[in-house]
Amino acid sequence: MKQNLRVVQVLWHEPMSKQSSVEFEGGLGERVVAFSDGFQFESGENVELLPFGGLEYPDSFEAIFSGNPEHLMKMERVAEWDYRCYGIIVEIERRDVIVDCGGILVVVPELTSDVSSLGQAIFFNVERLEVR
Repeated sequence: MKQNLRVVQVLWHEPMSKQSSVEFEGGLGERVVAFSDGFQFESGENVELLPFGGLEYPDSFEAIFSGNPEHLMKMERVAEWDYRCYGIIVEIERRDVIVDCGGILVVVPELTSDVSSLGQAIFFNVERLEVR
């Protein structure tokens, strides 16, 4: 499953580095900033990307599945690339779940393979949102 996003801004970490912070905008106007390593983006371009990944997911299984009783679909920025994510499980690939967080797709690895979880509202924190 891929998502179509617009690149709003690219901030390179060092002049000759392939690492950058990239601000993306989804089709509903939602924006996120993600870490990118090795990808070349230009401001204003439209891109098709895999769901975002993360470096760390510090929440317990119980907290993830009980933390979104209102069925919210949004991402709240906590720090540079860190987010509180509220969304709906839209796909399961092996044990990885893809979550729609209000037009931005994020993968949560090794969460569940139970297809009855499709459509379930979840909450999770992601440390260092990354382009995959």
